[in-house]
Amino acid sequence: MSCESELATRYRIHAEELRAIADADGLEETRRMLMDVAGRYEKMARIMYELDFIHKKRQAPTGAPPASDESHSILFSV
Repeated sequence: MSCESELATRYRIHAEELRAIADADGLEETRRMLMDVAGRYEKMARIMYELDFIHKKRQAPTGAPPASDESHSILFSV
């Protein structure tokens, strides 16, 4: 797993945790703030997946198809 992919996974986990905390919190303002931060983590995860995809594509030998990349399908599904 590449550094970018690992970071993206960590960011996604943080976002999930923040959404869970936000759903459990009774204050609407706190919930909104936590959901905003979770959204920012998701955005950082998408950027890291994009960087990982670009790096793998650049590393593919000339004339060879790009390396199979599961994160590419995840990237565009969000």
